[in-house]
Amino acid sequence: MNEIKESEVETKNLYGASAYAVDEEGNVYRKTHRGVLRKLKTREVCSKTYVTIRNDHGRSWSFDTKRIAQALFKQPIQKYTKQDILELFDVKMIPDWARYVITPYGAVYCIDPPKRGRNAGGAYMLREFLMSGHPYVTLYHSDGTRRNKRVRTLVEETWGEDSALPDA
Repeated sequence: MNEIKESEVETKNLYGASAYAVDEEGNVYRKTHRGVLRKLKTREVCSKTYVTIRNDHGRSWSFDTKRIAQALFKQPIQKYTKQDILELFDVKMIPDWARYVITPYGAVYCIDPPKRGRNAGGAYMLREFLMSGHPYVTLYHSDGTRRNKRVRTLVEETWGEDSALPDA
């Protein structure tokens, strides 16, 4: 089974859920009365790992295990700058969208991040979503207007024949 003695792994208790602990990798354990930790099953949702537990008041609580581990163990969250994106990746500016760059394989990055919000202060990769089975991203102009654009179209407009996407 997935049983580990408490002394074998460094864990920290979850606030408001005293029967549970988390380690640096984001594994969540339930503590038994014998001092044994039992690893809980996790589930993947949109490339994040989640677990559902019961807090001290008996209410169900679902959370991102990696994010909780980063907060409890004070691990720094890596933020990219515009310069990092331009130097580390093979990117070109998207025509008519000055805030965004794109790789030949379709990864879209915002290099002029917003002043506030969760992506403030650092360049970031845009999340894709599917419409009619095709990946799309949402691009914003500086005046706040937004457009949903198909990734394949952006790659073809920007890279042309140098595109690394397979033929449709």
